Amino acid sequence: MWIVGLNLSIKINFWGFKMGRDIHVFLEYKHKFRKGWSSFSSGAIHLERNYFMFHIFYGKGKPFFGEDKSFFCFEPKGKIPIEDLSTCARSKRIELVGRSKRAQKNAFKWNEKFGCRLFYCSDGEIWSADCPDYHTDTWLAFVEYEKALGIYRQEIGDEPSADYMALYEAMEVFEQAGNETRLVIWFDN
Repeated sequence: MWIVGLNLSIKINFWGFKMGRDIHVFLEYKHKFRKGWSSFSSGAIHLERNYFMFHIFYGKGKPFFGEDKSFFCFEPKGKIPIEDLSTCARSKRIELVGRSKRAQKNAFKWNEKFGCRLFYCSDGEIWSADCPDYHTDTWLAFVEYEKALGIYRQEIGDEPSADYMALYEAMEVFEQAGNETRLVIWFDN
């Protein structure tokens, strides 16, 4: 297993993927009788680094084990509108911007250089912005995460670590209770 991990890491670097070192995952659910998304936890869910799973979440469709062996990967869906995130994910996704001219100028630079969304106060001042270190935003519905686990099992021949499986079990419990679930995911530099 160690050799496979080494191989995958080399191939990821060789292909030029710009994946950050840390993945941020939030399990969100929408109650069938309420509006808006809620978070399962009070912070991000910490998952073991598993570059093969990360590739399934974000892969650009390139084969992992050579040109003749490709598999399905999810394309990143992009940022969820800030108002559609749970309060927990929203508070981790954005950074407050000070009211000084320097802070406002920095926020505009983030917008120009990194495409960070800017959020304004009623007086026209910027109050917050996307964190410039976060990138490759996406989300997976329950059935997509279930499919990602199936791809992993098929290609690796084993289950991913317990934290990935526990996350699946938690989603399944919410789904069985009639809720809609999703994993909100992004990387940081």
